[in-house]
Amino acid sequence: QLRARHQIQKIMDRLSDPVLTAFAVQEIVVGATMAKAANTDKTRLLSRILTNPRVADSARAKLHEISTHLADCCATAERSAMEQIPSAKFLYAVLGLRLRAMHWRVALLDTVVLLREFGLEKDLPDCPDPMAVNNKSRSRLDTIRDELLEQLEKELSLKGPRIRHLQRRIGRIGTVLGTTVSRPELLLDCQEYLAEVDTASLKTGMAELVLKATQCGLESHPLIGWKAANLAEIDRLAGAETVPPWFVVSNFAFGRILKQPVGTAEYLSAGAHTLADAIEFVLRSEDMDNKGKSAAIRNLWIETALPDDLSRAVSDAYTQLVPDDAFVALRSSSCDEDTETVMRAGEFESYLFVQGVDSLLEHLLLTWSGLWTERALYSREAAGTTLQWPSGGVVVQRMIRSRVSGVLQTVNVARGDLGELLINVSLGLGEGIVSGLVNADLVTVVKDFAAGEDPTHLNYLTNDKPEQMVFDHRRGWGTRLEETLYHQRLRPALEYFELCEIVARACALEDCYGYPLDIEFAIEGDRLWLLQARPIATFRAELRKTVEYFPLCGEPGVLK
Repeated sequence: QLRARHQIQKIMDRLSDPVLTAFAVQEIVVGATMAKAANTDKTRLLSRILTNPRVADSARAKLHEISTHLADCCATAERSAMEQIPSAKFLYAVLGLRLRAMHWRVALLDTVVLLREFGLEKDLPDCPDPMAVNNKSRSRLDTIRDELLEQLEKELSLKGPRIRHLQRRIGRIGTVLGTTVSRPELLLDCQEYLAEVDTASLKTGMAELVLKATQCGLESHPLIGWKAANLAEIDRLAGAETVPPWFVVSNFAFGRILKQPVGTAEYLSAGAHTLADAIEFVLRSEDMDNKGKSAAIRNLWIETALPDDLSRAVSDAYTQLVPDDAFVALRSSSCDEDTETVMRAGEFESYLFVQGVDSLLEHLLLTWSGLWTERALYSREAAGTTLQWPSGGVVVQRMIRSRVSGVLQTVNVARGDLGELLINVSLGLGEGIVSGLVNADLVTVVKDFAAGEDPTHLNYLTNDKPEQMVFDHRRGWGTRLEETLYHQRLRPALEYFELCEIVARACALEDCYGYPLDIEFAIEGDRLWLLQARPIATFRAELRKTVEYFPLCGEPGVLK
């Protein structure tokens, strides 16, 4: 490191080109490479440039340009925050606007420190007063919390489905503000009610092999995993006709099958008598890479016999779900995917167009084996939890033969715009979009409309869609890519009224959850179905950053 520093300093001494000088100053002061470097290192490098008579003037001019630009960005971000925070509906929106302003303020203050190091105080820009943004944020969050308390009182009197979400939203605001709520008795009543409901629900479902949608909710996630819990919560919040009919094979059933005996001599000789023992033996093996371990575990699951009572329970639930022996989809519902802190979409296995009891039972084993895909093993290895057992359930859902499918995010993560929804939508089955095998239309919708109104500010980018993912009729199972009819390729996948319905459903769910959501949807005929909903985990990062580094009760612009 010392040698590298010495080499860089020698390069700074030899600079003579104003363009290269400007680039070097830019990288030192605000470049990503030097973002985590100590100020002493930045000062040392800048000192070499500023004492180089051939480029000193160019360097000072660039420093002035950078500081002026940062001051402008800081002022713009703070002005935007002041304008938008009063109408923000959610905690994450208030925090996002404030943090953006704080980001520019910290960058500006760091640059100011560097300017003072070299006696360039005359080049210091005017710094906007940050207290206004802090005060506006606190005021808005107080107002939101009071509104939520009123809603909670009404919802609690009706024993409505939004009680849990309102309580959690109020609790998160309290975490940020660090102040006590004005009506503690209401929250106490709420906690007692939820504790009673959750205890009864978990007690009822903890020994069930199969659970129906009506038996589950968000509180059931330890028994069925987060994907199934969110599906059940959508059923509660948006109505039973929003999600395609489904049931879930529980984590209790998963634990049962892990105790099934294995008959392979290799594992028996190693003392592995159950499926769980054999999987652990494979995971501890030093002779296989993750690909080999995944394949070995998959074979173990395929060779394992399901307990008779589990087979009967799944068979009965399937018959009730689709009396006409229709197709279903199987999706993993792990307890460590689609949570509020992590999204792991696509990490585990899913199976589409499964038909018949025998095929269902076979694919149930394959779905469970998918908890140890090569990608899943790599993720656990990176997290240091290779031997930690996954848990959760398997969702069995009626297969939707969609003519249009898509993914909607209630914020534009790519642009960092909290006031836009982003939709990727294409023809055919959603597997094509999720896997990236088909082209999709890109729709951005500005969230400047009131509840019950249709969006008026949107941008619909229609892409050429030469192929779509469809059911493979020739094989009678699975999917395949099919050429799109020519007249459909450049037409928008969504009609305006369909777009309005999707946006309305998504905004209503976001309003219940209180944080941004990633939603998969499908249109079958003229019927809109919501297939999955998961949190966009960035809101937790904003909450943590606010509490740990930029607390609302602390000094603005100063890292805690």
